Amino acid sequence: MQKKHIRLICLTSFLLLSSFLVNCSASVQPDITPPEEPNILLITIDDLATRPMGLYGGQASTPNLDSIAAEGTLFVDAHTSAALCNPARISMLTGLRPSSTNITGNSSDEKAWRDYLANPDNVAYQNYGDGIHDIKTIFELFVQKGYFVANSGKTFHSGDQQNAEPWWNANYNAAFMVEALNAPVNGLTEYYESRNQDWGSIEDVLSPRQQYYQESDMTDYKVGRNALSIIQSMPDTKPFFVSVGFTLPHSPRYIPTRILNQYPLERIKLPAIANDDLDDIPTTGYNIASNSGNYYDKTYIFDNDTEWRQMVAHYLASITYVDEQIGLVMDALDQRHLLDNTIIIVWSDQGYHLGEKYHLGKYTLWEETTQMALIIKAPGITTPGSTVSTPVSSMDLFPTISALAGLPPPTDFPRDGRSLMPLLQDPDAYWPWPVVTFLDNSDMVGTNRVSIRTQDWAYIRYDLDNPGTPREEELYARVKDPFEWHNLLTANTPVTVTHVVTELESILLGQLLPDTAPNAGMQAIRAPLQQNIQIQLTGEDANLDYLLFEITDLPAHGQLFETTDGVNIGKEIMAGDRIIPVVPGWSVSIIYVPTDVTLEDSFEFSVSDGTSQAEATVNIAFTFDDSVFLPLFPVQK
Repeated sequence: MQKKHIRLICLTSFLLLSSFLVNCSASVQPDITPPEEPNILLITIDDLATRPMGLYGGQASTPNLDSIAAEGTLFVDAHTSAALCNPARISMLTGLRPSSTNITGNSSDEKAWRDYLANPDNVAYQNYGDGIHDIKTIFELFVQKGYFVANSGKTFHSGDQQNAEPWWNANYNAAFMVEALNAPVNGLTEYYESRNQDWGSIEDVLSPRQQYYQESDMTDYKVGRNALSIIQSMPDTKPFFVSVGFTLPHSPRYIPTRILNQYPLERIKLPAIANDDLDDIPTTGYNIASNSGNYYDKTYIFDNDTEWRQMVAHYLASITYVDEQIGLVMDALDQRHLLDNTIIIVWSDQGYHLGEKYHLGKYTLWEETTQMALIIKAPGITTPGSTVSTPVSSMDLFPTISALAGLPPPTDFPRDGRSLMPLLQDPDAYWPWPVVTFLDNSDMVGTNRVSIRTQDWAYIRYDLDNPGTPREEELYARVKDPFEWHNLLTANTPVTVTHVVTELESILLGQLLPDTAPNAGMQAIRAPLQQNIQIQLTGEDANLDYLLFEITDLPAHGQLFETTDGVNIGKEIMAGDRIIPVVPGWSVSIIYVPTDVTLEDSFEFSVSDGTSQAEATVNIAFTFDDSVFLPLFPVQK
């Protein structure tokens, strides 16, 4: 017995000495910090689809937006959290998804959004308590920080919403759009149901004053000039947060002739349409395409090549006109030498159909509506001309803007959005989270109409809270079918596709729940002395968000390595290293390799859902078997 103890003590001393030869130093990537108190310019564009823009490969000329993207980061797969103005904007301004606030439409009660949140029958009130109506918007964070905050145009859905904010100052709420006494200006009286079907030259629009409008009467003309006034007169003693919201290309599209002349009809390229595009979608989807509120689609528009081209040409001209106004704002900043310390965010509240799915309008869950334009230029952070191709959400802008300015996240209520800072610092950074888009459920049968998008899949449901009714769903392979022409959920759906739907449906249901922090799985492991150990790190998340794993503290008597199969050793894991699951999900496998003899060891790891994280400890207890011949030596890399 005494000889065994002596042998173990000698061996332990030898291995402890040898372990100094093993490199166990931690390697932590330095964070890129934003400039101190940067200025913020937030530009909101209404109903701006991405595919018509030159930045995204389309026809619309946007030299000023091109310039911002060339100096910043372009997001090519950003999606709105709601397919309608009011819920999309409230979601962005609060960082909460529509399922958290129950603000899903443009109705009058939802426009009075703070009172709506305070309603005891509202899901937000039930989930967060009666203080939810005091939730801070992104602007309030900057007001409290001491910023000069001002607005020109449409940032909230209505001027009444903006004026109801007690902290709002130096704001300008232009008329939503000009009213045409001679509507429809385009002459399509048979097509006309509301001003949402009208377009034409602004000089041909007769005002209620019995005078024809001029360019200076246009809403966005006024928005741009008022933004100039704000920038030219704002104090230079404090940083600023200026928000500028343009109404075009929202309809009606009354555009100056000088801009329309840039888009002659013979040069207009019409969107590609599949003749049978509506044949494989559920009834609710078909009804949405053919009749969505004020956006009534008539077959003869598509049969009449000239009228369709006219509609597309006015849409493209609208984009170019807004871009021109943005150029004026950028020039004003440049004249005050403010561009080098101004973060610029350009986003659209949702996209728009120009004939895809035989639809002229928005208010759908297909790519043309859900995809939004997004450009972020952050001096010292973004790489000029960089592109992010992973899906992100409009509600991610709230935590992103606050993080860019170095502001701590608010603690009043848990937010659903994730800061895009990792993608701004590294456009290729691992970003596993899908995006979810909600559709107003107030006027059609079927509620909780919602879509979810990953890099590979787009999945749409129209029937989530109608148990017992036939499933109404669509699934598209985004890479192979970017125009969503082929719904894969048919009577002959293969088993492999069924497995995809099962996972996407689970995650989608999780996103309907209030956001909660994940849990990290504590572990206690017993293993033979001096043997490699496969360890499965686990986490749980009520929302079924994908989790990121990170080693926060290394073991004292061993090394950690990545593995793809649980047996073979890969790259060594250092403190602060993020571990990417082989299959995105809720667990990851690593290998522990002992470097000296000890009877116990431990290390710590964290799991994050992108908004919050939890930590756990893995404790390892070793058992000694005297029949095994020793000594063993540390692993050398």
